[in-house]
Amino acid sequence: MDDIFRIFGAEKNVCRCYDETERPKMKPLPGQYLQESHPEREILLILSGKTDFLLNGGKYPAVPGNIFFIDRWVPHQVNYGTIRTDFRHIWLHFHEQRLFAVLYQNNAREQLHDCRTWEHSAGLLAFLHERWDRARKEKEHSGARQQIYCSMAHILSEEIAYQWDHQELESSRKTDRIVSWIKNYISMKYGRDASLSELEKLTGYNRFYLMRQFKAEYGMTIGDYINCVRCGFAAAAEAQGKRQKEIALQLGFQSAAAYWQWRNRGRRKGSLSY
Repeated sequence: MDDIFRIFGAEKNVCRCYDETERPKMKPLPGQYLQESHPEREILLILSGKTDFLLNGGKYPAVPGNIFFIDRWVPHQVNYGTIRTDFRHIWLHFHEQRLFAVLYQNNAREQLHDCRTWEHSAGLLAFLHERWDRARKEKEHSGARQQIYCSMAHILSEEIAYQWDHQELESSRKTDRIVSWIKNYISMKYGRDASLSELEKLTGYNRFYLMRQFKAEYGMTIGDYINCVRCGFAAAAEAQGKRQKEIALQLGFQSAAAYWQWRNRGRRKGSLSY
């Protein structure tokens, strides 16, 4: 992990990896944080700061050097609640043929919260999936599983360091990267909190400009892409037997009834295929 900590000037730490099979060290406070589960894998790397993280019903210390491996459909924390401390976290999102990373930086004193994203190669995505699958075959809490997880963390550290040193990261304020930033934001939020008014606030750009740029780049409107993301999640969640209320909450609907209205309206228009 030396490369990542070198970049951010953080203290060197020994890699400690967690997954849903760990026994929680602390019990979470009910209702304090929103939690979600989804068909994509995620990895959370803690670079600096001291917070907590909810994983599979348990609360764990999120301190530098700790890494959380979040497998498919494992419930975990999705928001930061009312955290008022400084921290830097990197999330790796495994979305179909895309592997993208998001850096969250929180500066409590100046009340600043920054979010930047960048893409990794499809080859790295396939490699990490293969390593992850291999780790799952090892016994829970075994040294072999930890060794595989740590090897993945070191590879990611080198790749992230390279991206940071050699490529311009996508920010919500960068004009030439704005549509890619929006696509990643919608994907990781599953369409939640992604209204045009919200995107205007996050990016500082007029909605009509954002709509034109997105359509020119991806051949579909922002609304159509949100529907595609929502449809993919809803189909997978229903196949897992998830409750309508759970699906509605994760997709950003106010109620299960609102979710059903969206679903039925889409089917009438022929835009929902599942």
